[in-house]
Amino acid sequence: MRSINEAAHRYDVDAIVMGSGTKEPGERFQLGFTAEQIMRYSNRPVLLIKAGQALRIDAILCPVDFSDHSSLALEHALSLARAFNAKLAVVNVVEDISNVYPGRPVLEPQTIGSYTEEQKAEFDRFLSSFDFEGVTAEKLLLLGKPHEEILKLVRDRGCHLIVMGSEGRTGFVRLIMGSVAEKVIREVPCTVLTVKNKAAQP
Repeated sequence: MRSINEAAHRYDVDAIVMGSGTKEPGERFQLGFTAEQIMRYSNRPVLLIKAGQALRIDAILCPVDFSDHSSLALEHALSLARAFNAKLAVVNVVEDISNVYPGRPVLEPQTIGSYTEEQKAEFDRFLSSFDFEGVTAEKLLLLGKPHEEILKLVRDRGCHLIVMGSEGRTGFVRLIMGSVAEKVIREVPCTVLTVKNKAAQP
């Protein structure tokens, strides 16, 4: 794993492409130790192609949490959408505080509504700094557990590629992108591209 990261740094590669392990019906994909470590610690984009899956880029899903890492992920997603004339869905998931901090009371519907409106406004501000020209895109603001909503979208919409930051903001009604990314990578049936700030340590 260390030699791969060192080679990626030495040759200043644009991305690392890896394959996942196999998957039995009803089970998660087996990433293997090397793939898991590369995705976790590499400061280069890592493209993980799931076993038995052809590489198609017709429909892209990009989960965001407004962090620098998710900004970088959206930049990559937009570039890929333009290059492959693919549809792009940008999703932000509002998570109930009772899911983030177990033991806290479940939020009342009106309270959830106010947080959702605040999240929608922040979502709009976040997206306003990106150029969507030439891209068929939609934004989705969902309420639920982030990895579950992301997986449901992939299955329902037949997405071929997920582009996501491997780290992100944490806390109240935020995507916990580190743990969310790992859960999605293990369970999602399609190809995943994870991106991280290149200035991070390899």
